[in-house]
Amino acid sequence: MVSKEGKDKYKYDKIYQKNGVFKKNSKSFSFSGTYEDFRKNNIEKKWEKYGHSNEGKIHYERILALKPKSIIDIGCGGNEFCLNMKRRKRFLLSKRKFIGVDISSPYADVIAPAHNIPTVGNKEFDLLTSFDCIEHIPKEEIEASFEEFRRISKRVFLQICLEFSPTTIDNEELHVSIFPEDWWLNLANKFFDIAYAEVEGSAKFNKELNRVDYQKDSRVRELIIIGDCK
Repeated sequence: MVSKEGKDKYKYDKIYQKNGVFKKNSKSFSFSGTYEDFRKNNIEKKWEKYGHSNEGKIHYERILALKPKSIIDIGCGGNEFCLNMKRRKRFLLSKRKFIGVDISSPYADVIAPAHNIPTVGNKEFDLLTSFDCIEHIPKEEIEASFEEFRRISKRVFLQICLEFSPTTIDNEELHVSIFPEDWWLNLANKFFDIAYAEVEGSAKFNKELNRVDYQKDSRVRELIIIGDCK
């Protein structure tokens, strides 16, 4: 049975509430410890940065080209994507709606899991975006999430990471749904009329080193799906 609050919500509650042992392993940084450990080493900002990377920023022009009348961003983290879109010159004086949804982040406009957003009405938003969020959703909640995307929006712009992440909380994975491109597309085709679907980026997760290998590319492999909701 699918949890209304989301099976993995507790993981993100720990991160945002600064509980547990957080392991951060990136291209230029590696550390594991409690928030107090991070603070003692004067690197607490590395923990606090979680959710604030604004993965959608590289897609601003592509999003603008879609001329969205409203946007709902799923897995918004620090909500920077919507905040920055609101500040774009063409939207600055408009009354267009931009909101961020996240399972745990205190910066979200709506706190809810991707598969259960009851405060949002049917087809309330013109465009639904989601950047590096869907791979965090447990497999048993993904189909329900796509169904919810179809319910609340008219179009989608999805970015799905195809690689594991070395970042963990209490030794538990955060990227829990890593599947090949075809698996995602077969499922997405049930809910969306796909106009564009390509894998962008080439960096891969190195299992032996437990980190992403950025030698060839600064971006990990990500599947971009753009289309209309059926």
